[in-house]
Amino acid sequence: MVCSEASGRSALLDTGSADLHMQEGPLHRNGFAQLLYVYKIACTSKQRKDMLMSVIVLEARKGRMIPLGSIRMYVQEDGAHTRETLGVAEFEVPVHALTPPPHIHHVHEEVFYVLEGELEFLAGAQTVRASAGTFVMVPIGALHTFSNPTEKPSRFLNTFTPPRYIHYFEEMSQFLQAGVVPGSPQLTELMARYDTEVVS
Repeated sequence: MVCSEASGRSALLDTGSADLHMQEGPLHRNGFAQLLYVYKIACTSKQRKDMLMSVIVLEARKGRMIPLGSIRMYVQEDGAHTRETLGVAEFEVPVHALTPPPHIHHVHEEVFYVLEGELEFLAGAQTVRASAGTFVMVPIGALHTFSNPTEKPSRFLNTFTPPRYIHYFEEMSQFLQAGVVPGSPQLTELMARYDTEVVS
């Protein structure tokens, strides 16, 4: 669908319609139009705004930053634009940073995609070294965690489906800033409230 303004009235037009004005005519093959032209789109300011708002573009390391001790989390999508189906965040993990204990999520899946450096993942019963470009899919019920045992910082992209677990990081950040130590009962209880089980 494209928007057009005709006779002072805005309307949504079907791009398959034969009534649209086009720069060049279509080629027809087997009775179907092969649209090899560019439509001229004239929209009202509100329609243009709505169209632009439908696409979110963020530069690298942009987004709402959540401090997690020495780790930095940049929330790029919190579910507000995905009908609460998907959350996306970028993490910066310094050398030997404190990371989560082995755990299992019971209501959401996670994807990790390493952007820079290397990470070590506990994936079930295996320990895997993951360099830039490595994709790690964690389904519901899978034991996992990650760490950076190298001498260089690392970055990874993390997705959450659904995105509710982003609120866990918001609350954990407050605990850490208040001096709560990672691995403490308060943080274990917090993980439990977000349907996540710590496995010792």
